[in-house]
Amino acid sequence: MGLMLKKSLVSLIAILAIWSQVCVPVKAQQLVGRIVASVNDDAITDFDIDARARLLLAASNAQPNADSISRASRSALNELIDERLKLQEAKKLNIGATDDEIKAAVRTIEKNNNKAPGGIFQDLTQLGVPIDTFIERIKASVVWRKLLRTRVLPQVKVAQAEVKDAIERAENSDGKVLVRIAEIFIPYGDESARSKALEKAEELRAKAKNTNAFMQLAKLHSRAPTATVGGDLGEIQVSALDKKIGAVALELSPGSTSPPIEVSDGVYVIHLISKRNLTEINSGQEKVTLAQAFTRIPKNATVDEISTTLKQTVGSADNCDVFDAAAKQISSNQPPRIIDANITNLPEFVQKYVIGMEIGQQTPALRIKGGVVVLMMCDRKVSEPTSQSEQLISDSLQFERIERQAESYLRDLRRLALIEINR
Repeated sequence: MGLMLKKSLVSLIAILAIWSQVCVPVKAQQLVGRIVASVNDDAITDFDIDARARLLLAASNAQPNADSISRASRSALNELIDERLKLQEAKKLNIGATDDEIKAAVRTIEKNNNKAPGGIFQDLTQLGVPIDTFIERIKASVVWRKLLRTRVLPQVKVAQAEVKDAIERAENSDGKVLVRIAEIFIPYGDESARSKALEKAEELRAKAKNTNAFMQLAKLHSRAPTATVGGDLGEIQVSALDKKIGAVALELSPGSTSPPIEVSDGVYVIHLISKRNLTEINSGQEKVTLAQAFTRIPKNATVDEISTTLKQTVGSADNCDVFDAAAKQISSNQPPRIIDANITNLPEFVQKYVIGMEIGQQTPALRIKGGVVVLMMCDRKVSEPTSQSEQLISDSLQFERIERQAESYLRDLRRLALIEINR
C-alpha cells in the first residue's frame, strides 16, 4: 500500500500545468458531479474518477498526458467499483476503520517514503489530489484486510503434515527455491480482449526498467489483489506458484522482468526481486565443525604453488583425523578445529563453500591473511525442527490460499452486485 511521491518542485509545476490543459478543473467537476456508475445504488461520479486518476498517476510517478490520464481513468473506475463492494460488504458485517487505524496507515506510508508527518498530504495538495480521495482508498484497504481476517483467515489452515510434505517435495524439486516477485495481471474474457491484453503486457514490460518502476506500474495497471502493494507477493516457494509462472521465475535473474505469461483467464508479467535456496535458510540453523590445514606463503613462492602443495598434502584425506595428521606434516603448529560454529557467523567467502558441504568434503585452497587454508567438514548439526524454513513455507502456503480466497470473495461480490456503468 505504499505511495511513492518524490517530486521536485519543477516536476510538480509541470504536472499541474499539464493537468490544467487536459482535465476539467476540480471545482467545475464538483459542480457537475455526473454519475458515471453505480454499485448497488452507490454512485460513482466523474469527480470521483478524476480525483482517483490523479491519485493513481501520483502513486505511479507517471507524467500526466491525454493517454496516461485515459488509462488512469479506466483503472480508477475499476478500483472504485471494487472499493465500493468491499466497503459495502464490510458495513454489512459491522466492520469499519477507526481514525487511529487510518492515521497509522497514513503514517506508515509517510515513513516508507521518508516523509515528515503531514508530508503526504502536502504532496497530494500540490498535485491537485483531494485528501478525501486518498483517505477513502486507505479506508477501503484497512476494512478489506480486517474483513479478510474475519471471513477468510479462519478458513485457511495449513497443517504441519502439509508443511513437511512441501519440504520433502522441495528437496527433490525446484520448490526448494524461494523467490520474491512482483506481479502485474491483466485479465481478458475473449479472443479480442486477449490480443489487447498481450499488447498491454508487453508495453508494461518494456517500461519496467527496475523494481521500483515495475511496482509503480503494478499499482496503476494490475488487476490482481496485490496491486495496492505494487504487485509484491513477498517471498514465496516456487512450487506454490502457478507452474507457468514458477518456471519463468526460475529462469529470471534478480531485477529482471518476464515477457507476458498467458494463463487461463489473463496475462501476467512478473518481476524477480530476489531468489534464494532453502539451503541458505537452513544454514542459519546449522552448526558445523571444520578441520583446518594452514600454511604460510614463503617469499620465494607464489600463492598458486603453495595452494597446489597444500591440496596435494591433505587432498586424499577422507576423514578429519587423517586430515589433521596430514596437515601436521606441513607444520606441527596447525590451527585447532572450528567446533560447533554457526554457518552464518563464518566469513562470507567461507560460507559459500561450507553451505551444502557433506561430511568428509574439503574446500579448495583459500587465500587468507598470512597464508592459505583448506577446510574439511567434520560434523554438522541441524537444530530440530528447522523452524525458520518451516515457518516460511507455512506462511507461503497460507499467503497463496488467502490470496485465492480473496480473489474468489471479490468475484462473488461482483457477480451478486448490481453494477451499472453510464460512460
